[in-house]
Amino acid sequence: MKNIMRKLHVKEDQIPPDAVMNTFDVKYGKLLKTENVVLRNGSWRTTSDDPFFIFQFSSPFQQAYLELKMNKQFSEDEVIFVYYASDENFTQKNTVKISVNSNKMYEGVIFFHETVQFIRFDPCEHIIDLASFHIKIIPLISETDCREAILNKYSCIKGNGIVLVSHDLTKTGAPILVCNIARSLIDRGEQVIVLAQNGGILLHMLQQDKIPVFVLTDLFEKKSLKQSKRDIFSTFIRAFYQIGYSRVLLNTIISGNIAKIFKTEGFKIITLIHEMRTSIEHYNFGRYGEDIRLYSDAVVFPAECVKKDFESLYGETSNAYIYPQGYFQKENADRASEILVSEKYILGLGTFSLRKGTDLFCSAAIEILKRGIRDYQFVWIGDYEDTELYYWLKLQIQKAGFEKYFIFIPLLPENSYNSMVKSASAFWLTSREDPFPNVMIDAVFNKVPVFAFLHAGGADSLLADGRGFLISRFDIVKLADLTLQSLKNSKEIETMTNTARNYAVLNLQFENYIQKLIDLWE
Repeated sequence: MKNIMRKLHVKEDQIPPDAVMNTFDVKYGKLLKTENVVLRNGSWRTTSDDPFFIFQFSSPFQQAYLELKMNKQFSEDEVIFVYYASDENFTQKNTVKISVNSNKMYEGVIFFHETVQFIRFDPCEHIIDLASFHIKIIPLISETDCREAILNKYSCIKGNGIVLVSHDLTKTGAPILVCNIARSLIDRGEQVIVLAQNGGILLHMLQQDKIPVFVLTDLFEKKSLKQSKRDIFSTFIRAFYQIGYSRVLLNTIISGNIAKIFKTEGFKIITLIHEMRTSIEHYNFGRYGEDIRLYSDAVVFPAECVKKDFESLYGETSNAYIYPQGYFQKENADRASEILVSEKYILGLGTFSLRKGTDLFCSAAIEILKRGIRDYQFVWIGDYEDTELYYWLKLQIQKAGFEKYFIFIPLLPENSYNSMVKSASAFWLTSREDPFPNVMIDAVFNKVPVFAFLHAGGADSLLADGRGFLISRFDIVKLADLTLQSLKNSKEIETMTNTARNYAVLNLQFENYIQKLIDLWE
């Protein structure tokens, strides 16, 4: 954004009233000024770089419901809001960036760092034909405004509903679980809305499934929720309660940041804990766990080891339950032809990170390849969260001379993912710490042999009694040895995978998991 540090001179331009009516729907405010943009034949066109629209509001506010519908030829990936109070200068730090989806749309709630009365909307940096577009802004000043924003977006919302809270909508285990829970609850006739603290790729999937979702942008901080923002969020949550939502599921320990708010507003709270001790300590989630233990009506853990880790930090939790999440039946698909892999491959899944043990996966694969064995490719599917780790591992593989045997895939459509899991020769769960990963359940249900490290999480319980392979001390040489030895014995593998699947069918049905959660709200 160019020339952002400049004074706003509040002079109302001569803007055609029909254009304002058709393009902008602004509650408590008006379009005050435009710059470097003109309306020609019913279409907005920029006349110079850095075009913008300025809105003035009659009352100050700190949160707003925003709806954008941009022209489908719009080439920008994001739009920019600059905001300030009174007639102060625009500043670079007072900028909220809103990402639009593939349909050039955005719907959500934005929160500002300070009280604002003027908003500047910068749709692009360059000269383009904006054509027709629509902006709707509802400042959320009162509970009535919050209810209007909620019902404006989803008129289908009725009472007796459930709020599902996710820390984000990235394509990772915990947010995927929230999406699956939402689907299952809706299939049962429950009224559901997803409240995401931050966005992500799953937002589009929820919208496709017509699942109500609100993304609360720029609200939550890693260490604390400032009091002013806490008050704002309370108003928003109170509006949900007043239209009939009284049950909430907080997913992950991060959501403990808002547990007290939901309890104060009268919600019955179930919290799902997916983090183990090292992650809680490393990411400074300590306070969140304390509030979860204090305000939750039920705390659900996927495995006994996760509960023990939690209680080692916060003390005995009297309302604790151990419910592993179960297998969510996914769309079947043939093997994805666009993914060029060999007939035999060993699969790893998860965010590219030390916690997920991507480095251990690569080192064990190199151990096999060093022995002159070229029967398998090694495929890792997961987003590159730690780009530094990604590039160092790529260098290690390159210097070892084994590049052609590794395939790294950041993200896959659901049907392609399913086929990749089903066709794998083996699944390596190389996590250093992982409570009860969905990907392990997927592998077991697809009768893929699972190799995991002992005492690293919920794999201990699922793979016990001959249902999988557990390797002690993160021993990658033993992982390589055991994999090669076991895959030679097809009968042993068939017996093991059948045993594991039969156990999972009896104990890990997703619908049973959902029913247990519903019962906890009763």
